[in-house]
Amino acid sequence: MGKEREIADCIKALAGVPDVPYIYCIAKNVSETDFTCDGEPVMGDAKITGIKLVAKVGENNSVVVIPEADSLILVAMTSKTDGFMVQCDKAKKLLVKVGNSTIEITSDEIKMNGGDNKGLVEVDKMVSWMQKVHTDLTTLQTILLSHPVAGSGAPLALTFTPQTPTPEATNFENTKVKH
Repeated sequence: MGKEREIADCIKALAGVPDVPYIYCIAKNVSETDFTCDGEPVMGDAKITGIKLVAKVGENNSVVVIPEADSLILVAMTSKTDGFMVQCDKAKKLLVKVGNSTIEITSDEIKMNGGDNKGLVEVDKMVSWMQKVHTDLTTLQTILLSHPVAGSGAPLALTFTPQTPTPEATNFENTKVKH
């Protein structure tokens, strides 16, 4: 088997294919600011510091997986001391940035473009509320048409009890998706 490996290594060298070692590590000191983490190799080798989670910080187009601390990560070594996280078994967060658009995904929510516009409308809830408004307006119209107005200018003695609650953002908001 030794000769085959030697021939394969020679072919790689002639073709200019780099020999990139991959190392399984446990993620430590995960930084969401500079998109790095440290890794403790599962085989007991020396700790790897400053493992990159993204090719270039501040890039306008990127996808970054933030691993959970103590999760298993696969690191591609780009030199003897520098590595790049290729995969992880437990993600804490996923960040997507394309131009001015951003998406941040966690286990609790999906936030688009910073989440400043609050949650998305849940259409079924809104339609149900609008149907109640429509029913109330139809009922009011029927009542008003069936009661004559007194010539004295006195207000009508009508009892109208709307069935529609006061609209609030929480009635329609899906807090799991923010844009």
